[in-house]
Amino acid sequence: MGPISRLVSGVPIALYPNRMAEIDEIAGDPLQVCRKRLRYRSWHRGTREADLLLGRFADAHLAGMDEAQLARFAALLDVPDPDLSIG
Repeated sequence: MGPISRLVSGVPIALYPNRMAEIDEIAGDPLQVCRKRLRYRSWHRGTREADLLLGRFADAHLAGMDEAQLARFAALLDVPDPDLSIG
């Protein structure tokens, strides 16, 4: 299976050489993949206030979190914005 067979948004990944290097870099580390997903989810909550609060927190602290802390942060991200009482 060559690099052409891996897809990003339905487009062959070979068209994005920087993405190929990024995928190869994190492919062996599932915690790094988890951190990237959590960072994305933190910045794309739906309300700007939650994006700013959780996104900045993620940028500052995700790199130092272990597996259990990442799981707790993921559970926090599952809570709807109105239930977080941000504001």
